[in-house]
Amino acid sequence: MELTSFHAVKSRDVVTLYWRTESEVANRGFDIERLHNDISDWQKIIFVGGHGNNSEPIDYTYTDNHTKNLKNLKYRLKQYDYDGTFEYSEEIGVIVENLALPDTYELKNNYPNPFNPITTISYQIPENGLTKLIVYDMRGCEIAELVNEQQIPGNYKITFDASELGSGVYFCRLISGNYMKTIKMLLVK
Repeated sequence: MELTSFHAVKSRDVVTLYWRTESEVANRGFDIERLHNDISDWQKIIFVGGHGNNSEPIDYTYTDNHTKNLKNLKYRLKQYDYDGTFEYSEEIGVIVENLALPDTYELKNNYPNPFNPITTISYQIPENGLTKLIVYDMRGCEIAELVNEQQIPGNYKITFDASELGSGVYFCRLISGNYMKTIKMLLVK
């Protein structure tokens, strides 16, 4: 078996593991093992079946939803062949942050305001969804699209550089889910 990548992505207190094999020979599967700062021995959390003999690349994914209140996690794969022999992957470390997620939408006033020419815009969203953050001039013409993407619940900060704009009043609008709010920003050069 040829393991070509193994990495983890964290989102709040959930960790998703991704790994890829370029080819597999007699691969029975993988134990996913986890270690964290509250224990001193590796623990098997699940077995993921392999694809036996295969000459094509195969991508694997596992989401560990049981990381709440655990810190400084490490993961490794224990790959088994059909004859019972096994081999360990490299260890990968993950720090899981148990951050309080927002329960409401909010667009905060930019800081500083008035600004010249850079300001920070902060907002929070409580649900997954398409989020847009757009800057308009006094006539309602779109000046800049700062955000236009799917975002997960959380707190966000965006820096807006208005060095190419003239002094005046500008508006910043947050649209996410059914929420929409606009704030007034004053650029003074």
